[in-house]
Amino acid sequence: MENKTTLAFIAGIVAADGPIRISRPIIEIYSKDKEVLEKLQQILSKIEQTSTAMKVYKTKTKYVLYIYSSTLTATLTKTYKIPRGKKSKTLSFPELPHQEQLEYIKGFIFGDGTFYLEKTYKKSKVSGKTPVLEIYSASLCFLESVKSVMEKFQNT
Repeated sequence: MENKTTLAFIAGIVAADGPIRISRPIIEIYSKDKEVLEKLQQILSKIEQTSTAMKVYKTKTKYVLYIYSSTLTATLTKTYKIPRGKKSKTLSFPELPHQEQLEYIKGFIFGDGTFYLEKTYKKSKVSGKTPVLEIYSASLCFLESVKSVMEKFQNT
């Protein structure tokens, strides 16, 4: 089960920050933090059944982790509904078991989300702080699905 939840987390990151190439089984994950990508590389090498070639490269402004894997590409496109190529407007939320949905959302937040504390006011005075979570996507359908899942889990 641990591998499935870990893979769901990775899938969320890819859905947020990584295209899957159209012509070849190559997954790319981008970050400004090289250590984050190296940690993802270590995690993936533990859960992948076969030896998967992976390499971190530096671009002008950030780092990219290239993952060369037909098996992982197939899993991400079929199980997690991550389309190949540009996906920002066509991304849809995958049907997954409860714990995997949460891990997928955590991964997506890791890639394209922000969490902060916002000051709350009563009668023009700061009365406390409210936690705010923002998730970014060009796919309204995807965001509505995430909202629905989060509301369902909030009520359980």
